[in-house]
Amino acid sequence: MGLTSKLGLQPLESPSLVAERKGSLDIGILKSTSSEEKRVVLTPRNVEMLTADGYRVLLEIGAGKRAGFPDNLYAEAGAIITSDIKEIYKSHILLKICPLDKRDADNASQEQIIISPLQLSSFDTNLLDKLAKKKVTTLAFEFFRSREGRSFPFVKAMSEIAGYASIFLASEALGQRNEEGGKLFGGLNGVEPISVLILGAGIVGRYAARAARGFGATVMVMDNDINKLSKLQDHVGEQLFTNILDTQLIGKTLENTDVVIGALHSKTGRSPIVISEQMVAKMKSGSVIIDVSIDQGGCIETSEITSHEQPFHAIHDVWHCGLTNIPSRFSKTASIAISHLLGPMLSRSMEHGGIHYLMQEDNGIARGVYMYRGQVTQSALARRFNLKATDLSILFTTSR
Repeated sequence: MGLTSKLGLQPLESPSLVAERKGSLDIGILKSTSSEEKRVVLTPRNVEMLTADGYRVLLEIGAGKRAGFPDNLYAEAGAIITSDIKEIYKSHILLKICPLDKRDADNASQEQIIISPLQLSSFDTNLLDKLAKKKVTTLAFEFFRSREGRSFPFVKAMSEIAGYASIFLASEALGQRNEEGGKLFGGLNGVEPISVLILGAGIVGRYAARAARGFGATVMVMDNDINKLSKLQDHVGEQLFTNILDTQLIGKTLENTDVVIGALHSKTGRSPIVISEQMVAKMKSGSVIIDVSIDQGGCIETSEITSHEQPFHAIHDVWHCGLTNIPSRFSKTASIAISHLLGPMLSRSMEHGGIHYLMQEDNGIARGVYMYRGQVTQSALARRFNLKATDLSILFTTSR
């Protein structure tokens, strides 16, 4: 049941809602402005489906190039390829793979809907004020929930990719960056298998464990949540070594470990550091650390942010990888996953008479809204600016 349905009220229509109902909908897709972001929000296949639904899709030249989708594929799917940024910003719905920035605030159209990631650290007062004055509605990928509200589809998909990818990155480092001779990430008859320590039994840790076992490695997973460790065994489908996060045991295990995957997530914003520099110094020469937790500061003391151009650096003869956006390194796979989430959602919005109406009928989509027609509805963003978040259900009933 939608939010307005619970209140027994019907929303008043604003000009943007009328435009949606009449079907005059444009979708604008901007390319990434960051060298670290190679993904694109929609693939040509989903663009083709949306144009068939009645959408007009405008794509910035080269938006899908780094994800393996050239402009001609989008053109064949019915998209309009353009270098005119101002024309794209006139679209009723704007899709971005990068968080909002000053350029977006300056160029956003009145009552526009923008769907992108949310980066609270870069969201300043100037950005907020300009979006508010233009009565922009903003939704964040990572806040979308499944209809039953139990999972975050975007976060889950990207975490799965990060888990698998962390093992492939480790394999690359073991095979190509070891001056003492490359190691094959897999168990061969008569050859001792690679030893992997995974810190964290969440989604990233689960998929890293599955990939590592698939390669034939021996795997130890540590987490303080016993329930997660139990579910991990069922997910991987075979027996794993598991334990709680014990500093003494970690130190002893590290001395014989080839690969460490840092996958600890903190709900408070900063990952706990569970491996000290002193512990790293005792690791085998040529061993590898992939700290997926680096976007929350990292759970290994020696971790530093690295780039896709130079993903590894060595400290105490141990290779470290600190990519904050691992899925972007596997941009085609990640783009397809994102597109499979956004494409059907936009198709459903057309069936419901527009995305504003879909928000009201689908609580999972509504949870992705952090500004509605210029008013802050998300508590974390409101706290950042000492504001009180406005109840979204009330805004649905008073929109003009």
